Amino acid sequence: MNSVRTTLAYAAALTLVGFGLTSLLNPWIAVRLIGLDIVEPRGLSEIRAVYGGLLTALGGAMVWAIPTRPRSRGWIRLAAVVFAAAATARVASVLLDAAWS
Repeated sequence: MNSVRTTLAYAAALTLVGFGLTSLLNPWIAVRLIGLDIVEPRGLSEIRAVYGGLLTALGGAMVWAIPTRPRSRGWIRLAAVVFAAAATARVASVLLDAAWS
């Protein structure tokens, strides 16, 4: 069971790194995948910063932390808290902004 969890953790971390690097190098791909519209160049900067920089760093920290468990549980928990906060904000936005799509 532990090896399945480790494999899934690596898959999730590498997916984050891959999407983050894609967003850094070609933010238009990320824009299409996420379904946003970029109105001015600051939008591309935001995509690179949030989806590129943040997700690459978070995925990289997870790739680093996975093999050093249990010493690095705090880093993996931090990643979980970041994603839980993002999910909570997304749900709040759906409810408050009536953005059901």
